[in-house]
Amino acid sequence: MCGAFGVLGVWWLGQRLFGERAGWIAGATAACDPTSVVTSALVLSEAPFGPLMLAHLALWVGAWQAPSLKRGAAIGLAAGTAAAAATLVRPSWLLFTPFAILVGLVFGQQRKRHLAVGLAILLGLCAVMAPWWIRNALVTGHFVPTTLQVGASLYDGLNPAATGASNMDFVKRFTEIERARFATSEGAEECFEYYLDKRFRQEAANWAVSHPGQALRLAGVKLLRLWNIWPNEPRYSSWPVRLAVAFGFVPVFVVGLSGAWKTIRWGWPYVLLWLPAAYFTLLHVIFVASIRYRQPAMLTLMVLAAGVVVSGRRRALRADGVGRR
Repeated sequence: MCGAFGVLGVWWLGQRLFGERAGWIAGATAACDPTSVVTSALVLSEAPFGPLMLAHLALWVGAWQAPSLKRGAAIGLAAGTAAAAATLVRPSWLLFTPFAILVGLVFGQQRKRHLAVGLAILLGLCAVMAPWWIRNALVTGHFVPTTLQVGASLYDGLNPAATGASNMDFVKRFTEIERARFATSEGAEECFEYYLDKRFRQEAANWAVSHPGQALRLAGVKLLRLWNIWPNEPRYSSWPVRLAVAFGFVPVFVVGLSGAWKTIRWGWPYVLLWLPAAYFTLLHVIFVASIRYRQPAMLTLMVLAAGVVVSGRRRALRADGVGRR
């Protein structure tokens, strides 16, 4: 069901921004993409996150294209609720909304609309996240925006043994050491999970600052892992699997980037289609990287790719004298 709703979201964005033909091409691409099919069958956060992310972006497009700022703000509130739902599934999505608003305000032209719609989305996001924030504050005594696993995830990507892949074997040893230290510290009445998360963050930051060259090299490794043409894991390295993943990824990626370049001046809704790819890239050159983390961004690149295919077909029809369709 999650996979099907993801296909529906891709179709809707395609037909909304590029026309009915592009919608069907984008939807068919999402339905047949090997990685999307596999993702739909696994118990991973990508399956429910994909359609929720697409709902967030689709509602943002609707808010931007609304005939009035008042109407746009109302739809923006709905977009914010979708953003919160997506964040509760995948915490890393929390910063996408302020990231996108900042991009719009700095590089966009209609800053008043960016600000009005953006504030409405943030309001909807905060309203839905508020119960979780209150619960976290009551349990830990601190503001915790999403989860207390961020520190461990950050240390997973930035530590002396980091390779760019995820290897959480260090957690048990690190936890035992810190639990002994915590028990003898003056702040022992503090929530241990909060303390542990803070220690993970501190150690990751200290290592990166002390080893900037290694951290930079790791960023390059993670970039290649995130956008590799086939799986990084040896257990998925058989040639049939590699070719299936490459066949679904390379054409969409290349044509989708072409679409991003061609539509960058068409307005905010088209920028929203490639911003997830930029956002996840920035995120995962810091944390660990794998091709599974790019999969949600591939859904919006499929829309851009479909737009390029349709525009190319229209140019061919006009060149052959068939006329506009």
